[in-house]
Amino acid sequence: MIRRLRTLFSARGISRAGGRERGSATLELVILTPVVLIIFSLLVGAGRVTMAGGAIEQAAGNAARAASLSRTVAEAESRVSALVSEVVTSNNLGCTPTVNINATDLSKPAGESGVVTVEVVCVVALSDLAVPGLPGSVTLTGSGRSAIDKYRSS
Repeated sequence: MIRRLRTLFSARGISRAGGRERGSATLELVILTPVVLIIFSLLVGAGRVTMAGGAIEQAAGNAARAASLSRTVAEAESRVSALVSEVVTSNNLGCTPTVNINATDLSKPAGESGVVTVEVVCVVALSDLAVPGLPGSVTLTGSGRSAIDKYRSS
């Protein structure tokens, strides 16, 4: 009995018993590595879309405020395009934004209230993540609205 236990727990006995498990860790690694990489890539993609969406919303809101402080429609358009370009560049979004501005209320005379609206559309690329089923790009839209001070001077 003791001899049998010694053989079972000796180095030779363990290697014989463990021989059936040989290579299972390698197989598990081969199977799980792509799964882990896909999950990681999905997390990176979700983070990229979330960060870009927040930046686009922020750019639209700030651009609407900057436009509402302008005196003319032309000045508002130049301020908005400069501000949106700066936000997109500083956040490394890698997209060319399309900006739609409605600043016609700026042409109203002082004493009348009005609103400036700005919509920013940006297409964020996801094709570099190479995840099956993930779209190549996502279109993000942000909008901002700001009241024009009705007591502004002209």
